[in-house]
Amino acid sequence: MPTLSKKTVLTVVISTVLVAILCVVAYVISRRPYVQYEEGAVYKSGNVSIVSLRLENKGSFNAEQVFVEVIFPEPITDIVTSDSLSSFTTTSGGKGLKIAGGSLSRITPSQVVFIYFTIDNSTGRIGQALPGFVKQVTFNNGKASTEPPPWVRLLVNSAGVLVGLIFATLTYRYIDQSARLKHMAYMSSQILEMAEKMQLDQQLGNNKEKTEHEQKAISNRTKNKKRKKQRKHQSQ
Repeated sequence: MPTLSKKTVLTVVISTVLVAILCVVAYVISRRPYVQYEEGAVYKSGNVSIVSLRLENKGSFNAEQVFVEVIFPEPITDIVTSDSLSSFTTTSGGKGLKIAGGSLSRITPSQVVFIYFTIDNSTGRIGQALPGFVKQVTFNNGKASTEPPPWVRLLVNSAGVLVGLIFATLTYRYIDQSARLKHMAYMSSQILEMAEKMQLDQQLGNNKEKTEHEQKAISNRTKNKKRKKQRKHQSQ
């Protein structure tokens, strides 16, 4: 496994510090109320259908004067909440009508409140779901949402960026070192090939020099034999 360079470690440290700063920012902006709502499924009971609305305060302060406005395809017959201390006060529409608007006095941090709407379904037109029956949910001059709080999204995105950055850095570092190792291996093979070629050339040169030396020695012996024959013939 390739060792990490100082540059890589520095990149990881800087990324961690940046994410820590973002966490502090997320904590600061979380110091307020935030209501998240969720539309529930429809449950049929005789000639009526019951649908729920889930409200949760995911902020750090009380959500005051939580106003809810809903609309249905059939008249409303009853409205109740899951918490007797957080009663729903109807201010417009309501029982006998297809719309209703009302408020809860407050929802404390981490508190979850369900509002149950009973709808007349004697016609059988209401199915298993009523998507979009919530027109609006407001609180403390703010607006509720089906999305998680912005600081949660910030933390999730920051964590994703950190993981991606570290992964990209380590991957680049690994690929970079792998490329260098491949290049070094290639150069080493080239050097070994050149060394073998030089050794082979040297051996060929030595063999050639030896051959020339032997041929010269044979030539000298032949010349000496001829001189001896000439001398012998002259002496006769």
